[in-house]
Amino acid sequence: RVLPQAQLPPGQLRFDLQYHGRDVSVLSLYPELREAGPLRVEVWGLDPWRLRGVVVDEEPVPSPRIAIDAAGRRLVTGRADGSVSLFDILDGSSRTMSGRHTADVIDSSFSRDGKLIASGSSDGQAIVWNAESGRPVHILEAHTAKIFAPGFSPDGRTLYTAGLDGATIAWDLAGSRLLGQSFPLRPVAPPGSVP
Repeated sequence: RVLPQAQLPPGQLRFDLQYHGRDVSVLSLYPELREAGPLRVEVWGLDPWRLRGVVVDEEPVPSPRIAIDAAGRRLVTGRADGSVSLFDILDGSSRTMSGRHTADVIDSSFSRDGKLIASGSSDGQAIVWNAESGRPVHILEAHTAKIFAPGFSPDGRTLYTAGLDGATIAWDLAGSRLLGQSFPLRPVAPPGSVP
């Protein structure tokens, strides 16, 4: 399929096409500088090809990283002030989760059943939120640097986080405990140099 031509408002300089699930694609339009305007996300169904909804976030977003639940009904994004917002794709309504990170939110994800949301931040914390109540369920601390790519296991009982500290951590959400830490990143010497 071919995307219809996007009408870019002034200040909207780029777009990013992301695939979420088997039937939902996202066209994210955002300015080059966050201060220039809101984040605008168009959510398209792939079969049949139709616009499912438009979400506009007026608040600053550190990077246009979004997550969509498996049902294609809700979208989550993090903000520069450490807050996490949940949007209804069909009607565009939104609410901010109660509580926040102490630094900007880098990335977020939904559990497969859509009941939980995880967010990773520059503060080194991962927070697991109840998607319905908007309250934090777990605040997970072990990283010493920014956390990106939080992801749930298929059963939703384990959260995996990766950080710029070089660690990938598995968290047991049933007991909020660290299951294991692996994959430390080490600098790689350039070809031809002596390590």
